[in-house]
Amino acid sequence: MGAVEWSVVVLVVAGRLGLPLLIPYFPVPALLSCLILDAVDQSIFQQFPAIPLDGYQSYDKALDIYYLSIAYLSTLRNWTNQTAFHMSRFLFYYR
Repeated sequence: MGAVEWSVVVLVVAGRLGLPLLIPYFPVPALLSCLILDAVDQSIFQQFPAIPLDGYQSYDKALDIYYLSIAYLSTLRNWTNQTAFHMSRFLFYYR
C-alpha cells in the first residue's frame, strides 16, 4: 500500500473511532454520521484496490459495537422515558 491508501485507511478508521465520541453531546447528528460512515467505508476502501480487505468483517463488527455501545450509554444518561429506554436496551442486546 502506498501513502494515499494509508491516508484513506487512517482517515476512515479515525472517523469510525472519533465520531462516536460525539454521540453523548450531539446524539442525532453524531449517530447519523456514524451510520453513514459505517455504510460507505467499505465502498471507500473498494475504490483503492491496493487496500487489502482481509478481516474487514471483524473490524467492521467491532467498530459497530463500539459506536452502538456509546449510543446505548448515552441513553442511560439522557432518556427519561422508561419505555423508550427499555426498548433501546432490548435492541442493543438483540444486536
